[in-house]
Amino acid sequence: MKEMKFKALLFDFYGTIVEEADEYVAEICSRISQNLNQKVLPHDVAQYWFQIVPKMCFEAYGTNFRLQKDIAVESLQIVLQRFQCYLNTHEFNSAIYQYALSQISTMSLYILR
Repeated sequence: MKEMKFKALLFDFYGTIVEEADEYVAEICSRISQNLNQKVLPHDVAQYWFQIVPKMCFEAYGTNFRLQKDIAVESLQIVLQRFQCYLNTHEFNSAIYQYALSQISTMSLYILR
């Protein structure tokens, strides 16, 4: 039998190979809520955010293709603007992305061995 050689591996980034970063998202929503001049619950921040992300992902194909990490950054910027919160977007997204990378690295090593 001829040995197969792989040219590439495609990972379904969130939800299949990598667990959702729910704890990081909850922490981000909590920090946003705590840094507002108005009373907004973390749940309300999350609910608004989760309305934006799927729409942006749905539109990010073909000639409009965008990386999910870029969508994460932009969607969080939209959330921060909506609630007039002036926290650092990249700090939050970096934490989520690093978590996801650590999950992929671990799973990739397992799959490729």
